[in-house]
Amino acid sequence: MIKRKEISIPTKCKIIKLHISGKSNSRIARELTLPRRTVDCILKRLRNNNTISNPKRPGRPYKTTLSDDRYIARISKRNRRLVASEIAAEINLWENPISVTTVKRRLRSFELYGRVAVKNHS
Repeated sequence: MIKRKEISIPTKCKIIKLHISGKSNSRIARELTLPRRTVDCILKRLRNNNTISNPKRPGRPYKTTLSDDRYIARISKRNRRLVASEIAAEINLWENPISVTTVKRRLRSFELYGRVAVKNHS
């Protein structure tokens, strides 16, 4: 599959301005050195969806649910000295197995970076 770069918003705005001014799609494509099909698709998306932004891509689904994510954060906040492997081990007792990396990723999404001040023994 060929990787393609997305057309920037300013370029899409130029396409729309040129289209409004009455230029044909092939003339717009020549002026902006873009494929005519690209110009066609951008204008079609504007007509149909009333937007020029790129559609959201689905990506891979999360292994954890939102409630699982909140539970991971709650465990970490309750005992700030737990490391991600201990949290993952606790969750894996009753839930679908998730990796330590997943736990770390979920903790970072809640801005819990595992940096806790060490207790001073003086």
